[in-house]
Amino acid sequence: MMLDGVTYVHDGAQSEVTFENSKSLLALFTKVAGEGPKVAKVEDLPGYSFNLTSYEWTGVKIIAGEGTARISITGAALNGIPVQTDTGISVGSSRADVVADDGKDVFDSNSDGVADQLALGSRVEPGTNSLSHPGSPGTSFILLVMNENTVQQIQSPSDDFSDL
Repeated sequence: MMLDGVTYVHDGAQSEVTFENSKSLLALFTKVAGEGPKVAKVEDLPGYSFNLTSYEWTGVKIIAGEGTARISITGAALNGIPVQTDTGISVGSSRADVVADDGKDVFDSNSDGVADQLALGSRVEPGTNSLSHPGSPGTSFILLVMNENTVQQIQSPSDDFSDL
């Protein structure tokens, strides 16, 4: 998994699908899983109309709208096939592995001085403004949600300039 999409490597062949192509992304994960996902309409927040659908397999959830998608990974493999970042970070990786891979602190939810969320592969997004660092441009990144010192969830793409 990369910031812009996923790469699937099997039997020497490689295919890449961007998050902008949700139909191809869903087809790829259906192929890898060997079965279709559990599908559900995502409930809109009061006052908003996102028109999003959730597609879920064991350990993988894709939220897709009109053409674009975001992915959340809570398992290290799907149907026995490893699911990881392009640098090898997966659910179950250690904080030390993430930091060695240039992971950066994003958020410390309980103010204990240890970040509960880390970012990989940060990229400045021109024309955006960071909500967490006012006055700075926004960034996109792969978000790693930690449980103590272990990766519990991977989300991509994530950013610091949108609030929903």
